Amino acid sequence: MRLLGRLGAGALTMLALAAGPAHAATPQYDYVKVADGTEIAVSVWYPPGYDKGERWPVLFEMDGYGGARGPDDNQFAGHSNDFIVVYASLRGTGCSGGTFDLFGEQGGRDGYDVIEHWIVRQPWSDGRVGITGHSYSGLTAFEVAETAPPHVKGIAVSGLIDDFYRGILYMGGVPNAGFPLAWGAAARPASELQGDGQAQLTDDHCRANFVQHQGSDYVPPPTLFVDIYGSTQATPGSWAMQRSLINHVKDISAPTQIGQQYQDEQTGPRGGYVLWQHLRRKLPKRLVLSNGRHNPNDPTHTKDAWLRCWVIQDGDGCGAVTDRRERVLMHFESRKKADGTSQERATPYATSDFPAPETKWRRWQLEPRTYVSTAADHRMTLNTGLVFSEDQSPAAATYSQDTPTQARWALPFEHDAALSGPIALTLRASITAPDTDFFVDVLDHDTKTGELRYLQRGMLRASFRELDARRSDRVRSGPHRGEIWRPYHPFVDPQLVAPGTPETYEIEVFPLGHIFRAGHELVLQLHAPPPNDPLSIGAYPPEQAPAVVQVLDGSSVLLPFLPEAPDTWDAPPGCARISGEICLSAP
Repeated sequence: MRLLGRLGAGALTMLALAAGPAHAATPQYDYVKVADGTEIAVSVWYPPGYDKGERWPVLFEMDGYGGARGPDDNQFAGHSNDFIVVYASLRGTGCSGGTFDLFGEQGGRDGYDVIEHWIVRQPWSDGRVGITGHSYSGLTAFEVAETAPPHVKGIAVSGLIDDFYRGILYMGGVPNAGFPLAWGAAARPASELQGDGQAQLTDDHCRANFVQHQGSDYVPPPTLFVDIYGSTQATPGSWAMQRSLINHVKDISAPTQIGQQYQDEQTGPRGGYVLWQHLRRKLPKRLVLSNGRHNPNDPTHTKDAWLRCWVIQDGDGCGAVTDRRERVLMHFESRKKADGTSQERATPYATSDFPAPETKWRRWQLEPRTYVSTAADHRMTLNTGLVFSEDQSPAAATYSQDTPTQARWALPFEHDAALSGPIALTLRASITAPDTDFFVDVLDHDTKTGELRYLQRGMLRASFRELDARRSDRVRSGPHRGEIWRPYHPFVDPQLVAPGTPETYEIEVFPLGHIFRAGHELVLQLHAPPPNDPLSIGAYPPEQAPAVVQVLDGSSVLLPFLPEAPDTWDAPPGCARISGEICLSAP
């Protein structure tokens, strides 16, 4: 799902992929028959130092973009000095045969067959395999990893979605008609032209396979959208829940690194850390967190270090890479380079778990407020185009704060403080309508300059307020032991609200890592969802009637602070320089 992050403005541009990276080698193309006889198109990328007859460790990656002929989310194909890289097209896409099935389990089984019945039998393979990927190829990599191929020694993935319902289609139970539709209906099918268009004209084998799947990957069947959006609830039999990675996370048996950027505008802000938490307890694993958008995902090359450690070195002599005390790397104030399109990170804060065991939880009590929740929040939408890339932050934009359509609170800081982890809003409120959607903003306000940094958000549909206390995550120790830091809502059997009746709403605000500098404020705002999600390519159709919302006594926010703010740069980066955080100015 890298592609939307690289698109420019305009309808024509929306349907075209940005040119892929220049590769240092020319790949070898082949077709691999999997268990049911379907042909999977693959490309083999040899490292610069490879000599025919040598055996090398191999990295495997697969997706449904340009696939074998146009690696999209890959940082290794043609660039690695340590691995041969095999890149594959999912069945039913590009030059592969078969029928396309979006995020179906068959893709994982095909990957297993390519690894166990083809890669390890090749004369250039030493039998040691790693799986990697980001975004679409990261999701596919996770599906392959769930099949536990015996020859896979290490996994490094990023840009994941843990739960298709909670993570992207219905965050907080609020339908998202933005990125999923744009990606599934137009962007992903069009992306295949990046690598496979010429082959479909000139390669008889490729053309035959494409005719076999009859363009179903280019023009998704209407039933697919009915399946995806046909159920507004997270029932076990719904498409969103059946396809979710979280269902099989405990099947993964190889050491795994997961990367997550807090402002990921495409695959969302929560998938990586949720999946990481649910991996087997004793499995070697690492979590790399940073502020930033979908791309770039690995500027400090932690994936390469992880894969070299486990695939080549068997986890021996890897130093901090295998130190359980440093298995969570939290990057603060990752900043844009001068070219605006890439990212650089300071030394990470290293700890053993997420949220960090040393977290100093603080509950912030909110004073009563009243606001009018409109059918669709009328304020300027921050994501005014289809995409934000690292060099497109609307630094000159303004953002209204004091309006009757929102409630606002501010928490001032006299000293630098680091917030790191998920946030939980306990909202005690009454509404004058039978349902409404709550949208929560978290911002950093510089009281001297008036600048605002839009950091994160959360949301909840009031009729989905039912809480599963048993499955909610809670603080394990300290003064706030037992309090919920991530609520779990079943999102089934919605119950309308009796107008004017006080109710309690536990709202998941997605995690972030941010240093609030002395003289700044943490600003919390509550309102209806805007037409466009400020931090993503999200869109929320106005479905609710206007309502007056009274925020009552008993409302509070649970905030995760580190004991002290970590050192980053010699001087704090300016507002517009922080990667992923949208820089605004108040009117």
